Amino acid sequence: MPEPQPNQLDLFEHSLDIALRNRLVDALAARDATAAHKAWNALQAEFADDAMLAPARLLVEALAGARPEALADAAAAGAG
Repeated sequence: MPEPQPNQLDLFEHSLDIALRNRLVDALAARDATAAHKAWNALQAEFADDAMLAPARLLVEALAGARPEALADAAAAGAG
């Protein structure tokens, strides 16, 4: 019986920068401002020159400033 081989990590899926970006994207998609802010800070701390930081910061700030009543007003205006 051959010896079991250790699982090989996929460099694209398991590298730190990809993991941090994915965490940020997931938090933004879930509209979780707190998690998005933490994920942005973690990405910035490890990869300060990452191209995703500037546009993601705008999204994180917009999400943090989003108020449920403003979103409802925008949805109502679009429905009419």
